[in-house]
Amino acid sequence: MIPSVLCLIAGWNQFTGFVGLNKAGSPGGVNDITVMTYNTARFYEAYRQFEKNTPKKIASFFAENARYDFICLQEFDQRYTQELKQRMTGYDLIQVNKKRTIILSKYPEIKHGEIDFGTRTNACVWADFLVGDDTVRVYNVHLLSTKISGEADQVLDNIDLQERSTWNGFFSILSKYSSSSVIRKEQASKIKAHMATTNHPIVFCGDFNEPPASFVYNYLCEDLQDSFREKAEGISSTYRGRIPFLRIDYILTSPDLKVINYQTLGKVNFSDHFPIVSTFSLKN
Repeated sequence: MIPSVLCLIAGWNQFTGFVGLNKAGSPGGVNDITVMTYNTARFYEAYRQFEKNTPKKIASFFAENARYDFICLQEFDQRYTQELKQRMTGYDLIQVNKKRTIILSKYPEIKHGEIDFGTRTNACVWADFLVGDDTVRVYNVHLLSTKISGEADQVLDNIDLQERSTWNGFFSILSKYSSSSVIRKEQASKIKAHMATTNHPIVFCGDFNEPPASFVYNYLCEDLQDSFREKAEGISSTYRGRIPFLRIDYILTSPDLKVINYQTLGKVNFSDHFPIVSTFSLKN
């Protein structure tokens, strides 16, 4: 029994990284802030499923979600910018240098900027917003993609541990993940340095392309709290691909904010990611 208990204790932190054990609270307070983050993957899944009805489906999605205070989108297709502005009335759209990482806000913006990673797809956009009498800083990030999902699907389709090709596929995936993780660490270092320049409450969300067991995730969480770990109930996977229990999209906050609830919108199938939503309140 003792070795089994020790294994459970050693792996507890990883277990709680994708299984929520906390009861969510009820939103509705005057100081509540609701945030949604979603890697849209340029809505390619919507095109694959709905074909000619895609614009209508995406327009409906925008209209249905015009209720959150902040919406952070990654890999956003620029073709939908005007549609987004028309459907999301009451929002300001924060976009820097036509990057595909954008922030929508119902609160007035004070200032905004970018932490440049050198590409249009992978970027970090930030903005300060006036929330009541307080200023809240929101970061929306898309760290470097691993680009292994297609290769992982191929390995899973043809898995045979007796075949060399299967093991070659495994090693190729690990090699790509390892090399891309080094770059994500560099990107995370830039973000951490930038966050150190503000004393405002922080909401930090986006697609990290890293699981909760990774160095990058834990490095970014050093001074922040993960809304999933705080208020999630049950198993969560934010990636719709075939790799199970893969949580790579996050909403983190500074301790100045109290997490009320967390939810994965598991029925939204426009992308290879699921949107996630969390509600916070400013601590008095």
